[in-house]
Amino acid sequence: MQNRLKYTHEVTNKERFIVPVLGINVDSTELVEVLKQICEWIEAKSVKRPRLVVTPNPEILLQATHDRELAKILNNADLSLPDGVGTVAAMHFISLPTTKNSFVKPTTLLFQGVKTGLDLLLQKNSSLSRVPGRVVFDELVKLSTERGWRVFLMGGKAGVAQEAAKRLKVRFPILEVQFDAGPWLGEDGKPARDKDADTEKQIIDKINRFKPDLLFVGFGATKQEKWLACNLPELNVRVAMTIGGVLDYAAGVVPTPPRAFEKAGFEWLWRLFTQKGRAWRIFNAVVVFPAKVYLYKLRS
Repeated sequence: MQNRLKYTHEVTNKERFIVPVLGINVDSTELVEVLKQICEWIEAKSVKRPRLVVTPNPEILLQATHDRELAKILNNADLSLPDGVGTVAAMHFISLPTTKNSFVKPTTLLFQGVKTGLDLLLQKNSSLSRVPGRVVFDELVKLSTERGWRVFLMGGKAGVAQEAAKRLKVRFPILEVQFDAGPWLGEDGKPARDKDADTEKQIIDKINRFKPDLLFVGFGATKQEKWLACNLPELNVRVAMTIGGVLDYAAGVVPTPPRAFEKAGFEWLWRLFTQKGRAWRIFNAVVVFPAKVYLYKLRS
C-alpha cells in the first residue's frame, strides 16, 4: 500500500501502518504479517489481556459512519483487517496523493477512482491485495493443529457451529475445538431475552473452562463486534476474532467461491449468485460505499 500512515495504537502501544477509511482505521498489511502477529500474541509468555481482531468490509465501514459505538470498537481493536476487495480499493484510493487545488480536485479524484477500479478489475496493481477473514480463519486453524492451540467457534444459525467443528475435526483430527451457537442477540450485541442472558453466562463459563487460544465469533455485524467489546475482558482467551459468515463456509452451508472468483476479488458476486436477499447489501458495497469514499476524500 502506497503512502501508508505510521500510527502507534494507544491500546497495543505498537507501531502499525493504517489507512483511515470513512474515519475507521484499517491496517495496511499482508496475510503473512497478520499470522506472525497473532502467533506472537498467542505464544507470549505473559498475557495482560485478550487481543481483538476485527474484519471490516465495506458494509461494516458504512455502518460505522452512523454508529459511534461500532466506530469506537473498530478503532480500538488490536488489528483491523481489510476484509473485502472494496475496502482495499478504498485504502489505495485514499492513500494516493492528490492536488490541493479545489477547482481541479473533484476531477482528479474521479480519475483516480476510475483508475483504481480498472486496476482492480484487471488485477494490474499488486498493492490491491486483501486479507479475507475466511482465509485468515483457515490459516489459523491449520496453525492451531501444528502448534497445539485450542479453538472455540461461536455463532451462526442453529447447528452451524457444531457442523463446522465436525468438519474441521475430519480435516484436522488432532485439533482441539469446541463450539456453541451462542445466545440470541439484539442489534446492540446484548442478549435479546432473559433466557439468552442466562445462556450467555453459561457460554462465558464454558469458554473460560476450555481456555481457548483462539475464539472465533460469527454473530454477524455488528452484533459480533459489540458482544466482544462488552464481554472480552471476562474471557480467558488469547485472541478473539470476528468472522461474520465464515462459519457458514466451514459448515458447508454456503458453497466456497471458485478460485477464479476469489482471485479476481469477485467473492461478492458469488455471494449474490448463491445467497438470496443480499442484493441490497451488494448495492451498498459496490455503489454506495465507493461514492461515500469519494466524498470522504474530496472533503478531507
